[in-house]
Amino acid sequence: MILLLGPSGSGKSTLLKLLMQDSKQKTSKNDFVELPATIPTVGSNINNISLGKRSHIEIRELGGSMAPIWKSYFDEAKGIIFVIDVSNPQQISVASIQLKEVLAYKLPTLVVLNKSDILSVTSVNEMKYLLRLNQLFLVCESYMSVVETSCQDKTGFQDIFKWLRTF
Repeated sequence: MILLLGPSGSGKSTLLKLLMQDSKQKTSKNDFVELPATIPTVGSNINNISLGKRSHIEIRELGGSMAPIWKSYFDEAKGIIFVIDVSNPQQISVASIQLKEVLAYKLPTLVVLNKSDILSVTSVNEMKYLLRLNQLFLVCESYMSVVETSCQDKTGFQDIFKWLRTF
């Protein structure tokens, strides 16, 4: 099982729905994507993502409001996808603290810099700097990688599927 974590409003539910949709039907990156309707996750959502013939992986999304109890799910997890809304500079401090806490559990982690297509007062590179991702790479005791995504045009989705196939 892979845990899907991140601050409230970072786009976890939308990302999960689109990954499920993509795993069932092959769409190209250039296909128009109508974003699915979502509501803030209270509790958790569990879904299976198809990774090819007879291969799938279970993803459990935990709502951002559940951050104080995320750690109770780490023992059964193989890895973590941590989603950050890079168009929301107000989310940086919370995301940074939560990411450091998650990395302490030494599970393979994919940091998803979501909504990278939305113009913001802070660039994606500035967000990486504010999150201290370069320093985290140096001290992280587990496998950590970063991908920039957009649910609108599906940028980065192939990288997420590639990461998921490592399990």
